[in-house]
Amino acid sequence: MADKKNLPNPFPGLRPFQSDEEHLFFGRENQTLELLKLLRDNRFVGVIGTSGSGKSSLVRCGLLSELYGGSFLKAGTDWEVAIMNPGGGPFNQLSKSLVDADIYDSEEPDIHLKLNATLKRSRLGLVEAIRQATLPEGTNFLLVVDQFEEIFRYSEAGKEEEEAADDFISMILEAAKQSNIPIYVIITMRSDYIGDCSKFEGLPEEINEGEYLIPRLSREEYKSVIEGPVRVGGAKLAPRLLQRLLNDIGTESDQLPCLQHALMRTWDAWADRNGAEEVDLEDYRGIGGMSKALSIHADEIFDTFEDKATRETATRMFRAITEKGDDNRGIRRPLRLQQLADITDHSIEEVKSVVEPYRQQGVTFLMPPSDRELEADTVIDISHESLMRVWQRLRNWVEEEAQSARIYRRLVDTSSLWKKKEAGLYHDPDLQISQTWRDKYQPNENWADLYGGGFQVATEFLEASEEEGRKAEREKELARQKELEQAQELAEARERSAKNMKRFAAVVGVVAVIALAAMIFAVNSQNKAVLAQKEAVQAKENLRINFARSDDSLGHSFAKQQNTGQAAAYFARSLIAEPKNSTAIDTIFNLFAYASPPGHLSESLDFNGADYKTSTATKDGKIVVTAAHWWRGGNSQKKNVRIWDSSSDIYREIFNGDGRGAWYNSIDFSPDDKYLVIGYGNKDFSEIIDIKTGESVQTIPFKGVLCRYSKDGTKILINRGWKKATNIWDVEKKSSILEIDTKDFYPEWNRDESKIVFGAHSDKQSAVLDIKSGELTTFDYEHSITTGASFDPEGSRILTHSHLEGNFYVWSLETNQLLITLDYSEKISSDPKATNQWQHASAIGTFTPSGSKIITASPNLTVQLWDSYSGELLQTNIITETVLEFSKPIFSSNGLRIMIPLRDGKCYIGRLPSDHSSLPDFGPSVPVTKGYAYLANS
Repeated sequence: MADKKNLPNPFPGLRPFQSDEEHLFFGRENQTLELLKLLRDNRFVGVIGTSGSGKSSLVRCGLLSELYGGSFLKAGTDWEVAIMNPGGGPFNQLSKSLVDADIYDSEEPDIHLKLNATLKRSRLGLVEAIRQATLPEGTNFLLVVDQFEEIFRYSEAGKEEEEAADDFISMILEAAKQSNIPIYVIITMRSDYIGDCSKFEGLPEEINEGEYLIPRLSREEYKSVIEGPVRVGGAKLAPRLLQRLLNDIGTESDQLPCLQHALMRTWDAWADRNGAEEVDLEDYRGIGGMSKALSIHADEIFDTFEDKATRETATRMFRAITEKGDDNRGIRRPLRLQQLADITDHSIEEVKSVVEPYRQQGVTFLMPPSDRELEADTVIDISHESLMRVWQRLRNWVEEEAQSARIYRRLVDTSSLWKKKEAGLYHDPDLQISQTWRDKYQPNENWADLYGGGFQVATEFLEASEEEGRKAEREKELARQKELEQAQELAEARERSAKNMKRFAAVVGVVAVIALAAMIFAVNSQNKAVLAQKEAVQAKENLRINFARSDDSLGHSFAKQQNTGQAAAYFARSLIAEPKNSTAIDTIFNLFAYASPPGHLSESLDFNGADYKTSTATKDGKIVVTAAHWWRGGNSQKKNVRIWDSSSDIYREIFNGDGRGAWYNSIDFSPDDKYLVIGYGNKDFSEIIDIKTGESVQTIPFKGVLCRYSKDGTKILINRGWKKATNIWDVEKKSSILEIDTKDFYPEWNRDESKIVFGAHSDKQSAVLDIKSGELTTFDYEHSITTGASFDPEGSRILTHSHLEGNFYVWSLETNQLLITLDYSEKISSDPKATNQWQHASAIGTFTPSGSKIITASPNLTVQLWDSYSGELLQTNIITETVLEFSKPIFSSNGLRIMIPLRDGKCYIGRLPSDHSSLPDFGPSVPVTKGYAYLANS
C-alpha cells in the first residue's frame, strides 16, 4: 500500500458529488438509470426527496456523468449544462449560471444586464437566450435548478418577487415544452415543499408527468456506498466497521450527508493513525461516530476562534444564513459576503476569516468550495440542511434567530400601529423583553431587512417607550420634591410668626410693670407665642421626617437599580433624621451583605401543624392566602384556608366544611382581586369565595387539584386530579366549555391563553392543546415524565421535567424537536419502599420573563441558572431549605424580583439583573406574606 497519508480522501463530506467524481459514486446506479429513462420521455423532470436523500449528488454526478458518456443515445453526447440555485433572484442566478457554464463570454461588456433583459422579455426568454448563444449544431442544453424550494420563499418577499418567481417558472416550463431547441429542465426539491407547487400555474401538472421520487437505499446499496470509495481510494475497511456503519444508519431518510461526512472524517483519522492497516472502529469512534462527528468537527473549528469578536462574527453569520420558515421548516438563506459583513457589523475580511475555515478541503460546511476566490458579491451558503439538524450549536443559533425574529416582527407591527396612532407605547413586560432582546442581539438595519425592514420606526418606538418610562419616574419624584418644598415654606412661615409673637410678648411684658391689666394681656400673649413656637417646631419635625422618608424612598429606588453606592448614601441620610428606622438599617446591611431585598426579615408564619400546600396573593401583595391539605396536630381541622395581612401575622380563616383538603396550586385570585377560587383535592367540587365576606358565591362541580383564573376573569382552568381530566369553566355561564382527558395534574395556559401544556399527559408523553382548533401536539419520551410544565414567554417552547431522570427538557412547539436537556444531577426515586430518597418530584423550574434563561431549584438544595437556548449551566447557588414541590418560581411584574416557594409557608426572595444573567445570593428564608409584598413593591 502506498503511504496512506498521500492517499486522497475519497469521500466528499457534506457537499454533493460532482460530475467528475463518478468513479467514487456508488450505490446509486439503479436510481441513475431510472432518472435517465424518465428524462428520455420528459423534458421537464422533478427530482423529489427528503432533505439528505441525495438529490443533488444524483443529478450532478450520477445523471450528468451518464449524459456526458453518451447514455442518452437519442439526444447524443453533446451537452451544455447550467446549474443554478434560485435563491436571491432566479433570473440573476440563471444569468450567472449561463456565464459560469461558458455558454456566454464573461468578458463581454454588460453581459449579465443583456442576459437578464433577454430572459425577462417573454415566456420564451430562456429559448431565446440559448438560440442567441449559437451553440454548435446538435448540442443539447440542460438547466439544473438545484434546491428549487428556495423559489417559494423568494416569492413571499414581496409583490415584485412574487411576479419574478411566477415569470421564471412559466419560462422554464415553456422552454421544456417547445421542440425547436433541445432544452431540458431538471429541478431538485425537498418533498416537504411539494404542496407549495400549487401556487404556480402549470407546475403541479408538469411535476406529475416527470416526477422522480427518490427511494430509500437498501442495506446492500448502502454497503456499496461505503465500500466502493474505500476500494477506489486504495484502503481496506474492517468488516466490523462496515456492520457498525450499516447499523448506525438505521431507517432515517436523511443520513447520506452525515454518512459521507463521518466516512470522510474516519478516513482522515485512519490516515493519521500509525500502523493501522484497515480503516477500523477505533478511527470511527475517535471522530464521534455518525451521530456526533459533524457536530464535533464544526465545534472544533469554532473553538479555534480565540478572540471574542471572531466568535461573535461566526455566531451572527450562521444565524443570518440559516432560518426557520413560517411553517417551521429549517431552510438555507444564502447571502452575499458583503451582506454578511453589513449584518454582522464586521468587515469583509473579518467575515472571510470565519468562512474560510468552514469551506476548506476536508470540511465543506460552507459553499462555495475553497478553490473559488471570495469576492464581495460571492454567495455564502451552508452545504447541506443536515448541518442545521446535526450541529447542536447551529440548532441553538437557528432557534435563537427564530425567537429574535418573532420579537422583532412583533415590535415592528406594534410600532407601525403606534405611528398611525392606533397603538400605545410599550410598558413592562413587553418593554423589558424588547430591551433584553436589543441589548443581547444588537440588531441593525441590515439584519432587519431580512425580516421586512421597519428598523427605523421600530427603534424610534422603542426609544420613545423607554423615555416614557423614565419620564414617569421623573415626574413622580419631582412631584414629591415639590410637596416637600411647599411643606418647608409653610414651616418657615410659622417659625417667623412665632418669633414675631415672642417679640410682641416681650414688649407687652415691659408695659405690664406699669399696668396689671397689661401684664395679664402679656401673659396671654406669651402663652400664644409658646404655642406658636411649638407648632413651628412640630412643622419642622414633620418636614424633617418627610425629607427622611423621601431619602428612604430614593434609597429603595436606587437599590432597585442595583446602584448600591447611591442607595446607601440616601439611606444613610434618612437615618440622620430617623436613626431608629430598622427597615433602612436592615436594607443597608442586605445591600452590602448578601443582596437580599430591602426590608425586615421576620420569623416564619405559624400554621399550627398544618400540612401547608400552596399560596397566592393580590397584585399589591397586601392580602395573602395560604391553603393546607390537613392538620397534623388536630388544630383547625375544618378551616384549611387562611387569609393573611402581609404587614402582620394576623389572619382569618375560610370555613370549608368537613375538612376539605386543598392541594398544590389549587387557589387563585380573580384578576380584580375580589374573588378567590378554592379547589378541594379530596372533594368533588370547588368554590369561588368573596374575599371581603368570606362567603361562597359559586360552586363548581369539579374536584380542583389546580385552579387558575384567565386574565379577564371570565374562565377558570381546573384540573380534576385523579379524575384524569382538565376543564375550562365559564364563570358567567356556570358551565364547562372544554374538557380533555389527561393524566397531568398541573397544566398551564400560555401567555395569550390560546394553548394549554400538559407536562405528564400520559406516562411517557407531554402534550400541548390548541384550544381553538382542538389539535393536540405530543412529545414522547423513553421514560416516565413528571406532572407540570411551562411555556416560554413567546409561547414557542415548553419546559418539562422528569424527577426519575433528574432532567428538565426544552421542546420546540414549531418542530416538535427536543432542543436541550438540563441535567440537575438528582434522580429521585418513585419507589415508596426506597430509603434515603426523596419521595416527591421536588425540583421546580420555569423560564425567566425574557425567555433567555431558565431557573430551576431542586431537592439537592441548589438553585441553578441555565441558558434556555444552549442549555449551558451558568450558575449554581446553594440553599439550605427544600423547595415546595409542584410549584414554580414567581417573578415580579417587572421581572427583576424572584420568589422561590419553600415548604412550611416560607420562600426565598432576591433581586435579578435586567438581563437575568445571574442569580441573587439568597439570604434567610422569609414567610410568603413578606415574599408577595416584596414582589409587589418592585
